[in-house]
Parts: sequence; C-alpha cells; structure tokens
Amino acid sequence: ADYLSTILPKGFKGLIAIVKYWHFSLFYIMAEAWSTIILSLLLWVFVVDVLSVSEAKRFYALFGVSRNIAGIFAGILGEHLATKALVSKTSANFFYKLFGFRTNWDQILFLFILLILVSGLLIIVIYRHLHKTVYTERHLMGGDATKNGRQKISLKKSILYAVKSKYVLYISLMVLSYNILINLTEVMWKSQIKELYPSSEAFTAYMSKITYIIGIIAALSAFFISGNIIRRLGWRFTAMVTPVVLLLSSVGFFYFIFARKYHLTSNLFLTLWGLSPLVLSVFFGSLQNVLSRALKYTVFDDTKEMAFIPLSAEEKLQGKSAIDGIGSRLGKSSSSLVLQCLFMIFSTPMGAAPIIFVIILAVIPLWVLSINKVSKKFEETQVESTLTSA
Repeated sequence: ADYLSTILPKGFKGLIAIVKYWHFSLFYIMAEAWSTIILSLLLWVFVVDVLSVSEAKRFYALFGVSRNIAGIFAGILGEHLATKALVSKTSANFFYKLFGFRTNWDQILFLFILLILVSGLLIIVIYRHLHKTVYTERHLMGGDATKNGRQKISLKKSILYAVKSKYVLYISLMVLSYNILINLTEVMWKSQIKELYPSSEAFTAYMSKITYIIGIIAALSAFFISGNIIRRLGWRFTAMVTPVVLLLSSVGFFYFIFARKYHLTSNLFLTLWGLSPLVLSVFFGSLQNVLSRALKYTVFDDTKEMAFIPLSAEEKLQGKSAIDGIGSRLGKSSSSLVLQCLFMIFSTPMGAAPIIFVIILAVIPLWVLSINKVSKKFEETQVESTLTSA
C-alpha cells in the first residue's frame, strides 16, 4: 500500500487506504450491512412471522417510535462518552493501558465497542427467548392463513419482477433517489465537519449530537405530523415533502460550500451573520441531514409502505423483497462508486462539489416523476375501493 501511494495519483489515496487499513474497512462494511441485514431484513421477517394482521396495526407504530427513542439515547450516550468520559482514575488508566489503549480516543473507542458487544449479546438473548416461546407457540397454533400459504420467492425472481412491473419500478426509483442524494450530500457534509472539528473526540461528539436531534424530531414527527399530513393532504403531497426539503437544504448547503471554494467572503449573508462559510456549510449540512433522516423515518417510509396497498399479496412480497433488500443498497453503492471516481479525478470532496451538486439536481426530477407515476395508480385504486365500498 505504501508503494502504491508513491506511484498512483493523489486521488487514489482513498482506495489505497481501504487496502492498507483492511481491518477497519471490514468493520465499516459490517456496520453498514447491519441496518439492512439485521434490522430491515431479519427483524421484520421475524415480526411478520410472529404478529397477526390485527396485532401489526397496534405494534408497528410502537416499533417506529422505539427506533427513534433508541437514536435519542444513542446520541446522548455517544456525546457523553466523547466529551466527559475521559479516564482520570489510576485503576481505570491501568486497565486501559493493559490493553494498549493509551490515548483519549483509544479509550473512548474501547467504550463504544464494549457497548456494541453488550447490546449484541442482549439482542441474541432476547431473540432466542422470543424464538423459543412466542415464535414456537404461534406456529403450533397455525398462524395466519396468509402466512401458511406464503411461498418463498428467490432473489432473482424479485429483481426480475421489479424490472417488469412499472409500478414497483417507480417505487424502487423513489428509494434509489433518496439513498443517492443522502450518500452524496453526507460525504460532503462530513468532510466539512472534519475540517471544523479536526479531533476525533470533537467529531464524534458532534455526530452524536446530530443523532440525538434526529431521534427527537423523528419521534415528534411520528406522533404529530406523519399520519395527520397523509390524512389531510393526501399521499402525493406527503411523498413530495422529502424531495422538496432535500432540494432546498441542498441549495443552502452547496451555496456556502461554493462561497468558501470561490472565496465569496463579501457575500451579503456572510456579512450579516458574521460567520465563516465553513461554519454555515456545516450548519446547513447538519440541517439537511437532520431533516432528511427524520423524514426518512416518518413520511418517506410511511408513503413508501402505503404505496404497496394497491398490490396483491404476492406482488407485495415480491416488490418489498426487491425494494427493501436491493433498492436502498443499490442507491448507496452506486453513489459511492460515483464518489470514488470523482475523488480519483478531483482528489478532494471540495474539488468534486460542483459535479456532485449537478448530479443532485438531476436526480430530484427523477424522484418527483416517480412520485407522480406512483401517485396516479395509488389514487386510482383508492377511488375504486371507495366506489366498491359504497
């Protein structure tokens, strides 16, 4: 890896770092896969197998609120560990040094990993208990008829179905668009934060605070906004909220990035607020990340799940498998590939910022088009069901 860094262009430093620090790369990959493999796939498969339809209506909202509350506690705990849990006692220092952790950041990272391991063990114990009691009991009782008749569908068939069905394809494009935009802006945002907070402790404390704020806003939105806005303003308007918010916040975020990049320090906004372009870009990037994540856990997920209502039971199974299992990851992996190529050419996130902004402006119209296409069929189905019930 050291030899490659001497012969390859500066833009390849990220790729070289992946190989050089392969153990960190594997850890990051497993952490990224956790949300998809464990939470989005295994957890919800278990929930679907255990809960009946009537129970699902009661408990699904509770699961969503629990996820947001977990974010609040994780943010508070993370910030506390990063700022206040620095070791001062001799006995604790001896324990840390015994494992080779001598710096403050080593000690903080050790505590984070320890908490992750404890949480993982708790998940294993709870899942084992539920599997031996609730899961076995429900299957002995026979479960729902729909579950007994459910057939396992291969991943290949799910992908082919998503391609063939225009309706499912447009839902997939909604998910892809969201993940592409989030990944592109998040990389730029974190690069700005790293410049504003260069130490690992300060960076971690700031990111923990963002997690805490996201959890609060998402929880409040789930309680007071999401369901009400869908009932009063309809599916299409609610689905449009996320891309519109992302567009406006992206404009503000990149505006101050460009103000810094092209030295527009005499700008009226900068003069009035008396803040540097770096501080303002971090602020707008944080605002975008908080709002986009909060919207993802409320109105975006709610409208996406509602979009499956017009489909038959088999179509829902095929579509959800393709969208939830592939769509989100494809959006993130494809945008990551684009970013890697851009960084190879421009070397730094700041250098690639104009191209990234153009890509964002190109993806949002595709997202809006997909919403309009899905909305058309969704509203037609709702009208038909209303006429039938009447």
